[in-house]
Amino acid sequence: MEMLNSSNHPFLDNYPITQTKAWAEFQKTLGKEVTWLEGSGWHCLLIRQQTKLGDYWLAPYGPFLTDKKALPKALKTIADEAKKAGLAWVTVEPFGRNLKFDSKKLGLKQAEKSYNPSHTVVNDLKIDDTKRWSALSPTFRNLINRAARRGLSFKSSTNPDDIKLFTDMIDKVANRKKINLHDRKYFEAQAKVLMPQKSAVLELAYFENKPIAGAVILQNDKVAHYAYAGSYPEARKLEAGTVLLWQAMQHAKDRKVRWFDLFGVAPPDASPSHPWSGFSTFKRKFGGGEIALGGTWQLPVNQARFKAYRTSLPLIRRFQKLR
Repeated sequence: MEMLNSSNHPFLDNYPITQTKAWAEFQKTLGKEVTWLEGSGWHCLLIRQQTKLGDYWLAPYGPFLTDKKALPKALKTIADEAKKAGLAWVTVEPFGRNLKFDSKKLGLKQAEKSYNPSHTVVNDLKIDDTKRWSALSPTFRNLINRAARRGLSFKSSTNPDDIKLFTDMIDKVANRKKINLHDRKYFEAQAKVLMPQKSAVLELAYFENKPIAGAVILQNDKVAHYAYAGSYPEARKLEAGTVLLWQAMQHAKDRKVRWFDLFGVAPPDASPSHPWSGFSTFKRKFGGGEIALGGTWQLPVNQARFKAYRTSLPLIRRFQKLR
């Protein structure tokens, strides 16, 4: 796996789906209060989050900067507006090319937990198919070659009504793995807003005319994000998810997308016990290269309330473990 020149990679010139007006519209349908701020060389979508320790703004992969020198001005504008809104802090994830900043000088505190992944794997779809094919693991190439003979077929959809096929799978995954995932209303709202705008595509794998695996691809201009995946148990036997991801990349290329973001892997130096170890290994077998992103940071607005929040975190975590 190639470690790309993270700070200067052209993938970072493309604002992520979470920093678009379409994402703002989707968040509003969930009942979220959103704020859009912009200035010379930057823009930022901010989503209000409510906690018992104070409300704050969340900027998922934002602010997005087309000018690296704009970050100090962007943060000052965001902090000033947050103060007017009575917020305690702002959680930001600066996104853009050549972003090297002095966190202390900017007043940023490293978040104790990332909101969005700090590392990802990106495939350049402009590269010749033969070269991308050779970058796949031999096992994956074999699975893809045998898919049709094993009875697998694939379909893309931007019909919001089809999302129910995916939510059925997600419910099964959550129950099987005993984990909390987004509920049906979240995916239904996302499909209703984003699919008609072609900002979301549902990829499905079928076996014997039954959908057995699915993936939601979020798309913005030149970037497609592999955002969510689900399947039924029979899909694992056929390893349909592997072939589905390759097909999703091919479909994205057909839509003239340049970059396919596999959206999140464990850091390269993470231990095998890292909770993302399994699916990170899976994603890395598709070739491409890794990019280290800006990370998750907190910008205090009300110092006293922010300090109280940070001080209480260990107690909150201890209570959650006891439950």
